[in-house]
Amino acid sequence: METRGILLPEACRMFLPGREACREMLGELSARLGREETAAMLSVPSYKVQGWLDPQRETAFWASERKLIWLVHSLVFAPYRLHTAFDVMTFGRFLPESQKPKEDKPKY
Repeated sequence: METRGILLPEACRMFLPGREACREMLGELSARLGREETAAMLSVPSYKVQGWLDPQRETAFWASERKLIWLVHSLVFAPYRLHTAFDVMTFGRFLPESQKPKEDKPKY
């Protein structure tokens, strides 16, 4: 898909959350849901979630894993970010002010 001369998939990659942001989101999900339920929501084994959360490991997250972690985190903690496919493609970065809660300061 091309929009105004920019290839959308490549442009959206610049909004991917980083490794530490993914770990933070996983930590919040695990605190709310538990590690087993978080693993089930992500459709991965619980040992993989445990490995992702381990700060001693230099975990590399694939782009699809980052998207999935952000998507599940948003469904649990900030569903208002997910109104359109464009919101999902851009990690909810371009929400109109009218859709943002006053206390919302997206870290991811």
